[in-house]
Amino acid sequence: MVDPLADLAQVSSTLYVSKANDGAYRCAVGVIQELGVPYTLHERDVLATSCSASMLQQLCLTWSRRMTRNQLRSIRCRLMKANHRPTPGQLMESYEMLQLVNAIEGRWLQTVLEAERLVTYFQPIVMTQTPGDVYAYECLVRARETSGEIITPDRLFKAARATGDGREIGPRIADYRDLDGPSSTVGDMHFHQLQPTIS
Repeated sequence: MVDPLADLAQVSSTLYVSKANDGAYRCAVGVIQELGVPYTLHERDVLATSCSASMLQQLCLTWSRRMTRNQLRSIRCRLMKANHRPTPGQLMESYEMLQLVNAIEGRWLQTVLEAERLVTYFQPIVMTQTPGDVYAYECLVRARETSGEIITPDRLFKAARATGDGREIGPRIADYRDLDGPSSTVGDMHFHQLQPTIS
């Protein structure tokens, strides 16, 4: 199996998508059209689209939101260097679109972790009988885009589960940080009777 991560290092690339499951293929092409990415028919039942690394990330993110895992598994694709026409043999070395999506999301998550863009919120937990009294705090892990926009938890942890990088998140928040203030240490968490574990 060809590792798509080697190809993903390219600044721009051409993605070849094979038609297999009609419904899944239509959904995938619909996303390409919706995002305004130009494409051509490379040969019968094989679509070719040239895109930058950022556009490829946007495509994969949208596919992961719109399509089921089974649909992503049913489509075969191959990422090539820009302006490189693949041979029939290279197209035979295609992989599931799910593998490509996971690889892109894994690279995105690694960038988030390396840039230390994880942040935490502390959400108070109260008793219904005495809502004015805080019983404890729940630590919620989030992340920021480079623009400062908060990344939704579903995307963050979906990428972590898909790539196996979830175990990387815990150690990186040993020093818990609030969005607006100084760090809150694990010792502070024990003060509030919380266990510093991440699920």
